[in-house]
Amino acid sequence: MTEYELSEYLTTLLGFNEEGGSCEQHMFDPTEAGNIIIDNLPVDISTKTFTDDLLGFGFYQSPDILKIEHD
Repeated sequence: MTEYELSEYLTTLLGFNEEGGSCEQHMFDPTEAGNIIIDNLPVDISTKTFTDDLLGFGFYQSPDILKIEHD
């Protein structure tokens, strides 16, 4: 993964790119990506914070969501 790709992915996850966040859909300016990432991502981030808060995986940790109902 290149630095360009990483900056594009992170700014997409942070919600600063158009839907899909791909450079095929719009022009991606990597010079602004650094400022966006610095301003919106904590300096120290745990894997739990990254997966739960940024990626939204914490939603699936609720026991009610994972509960399988049997008839």
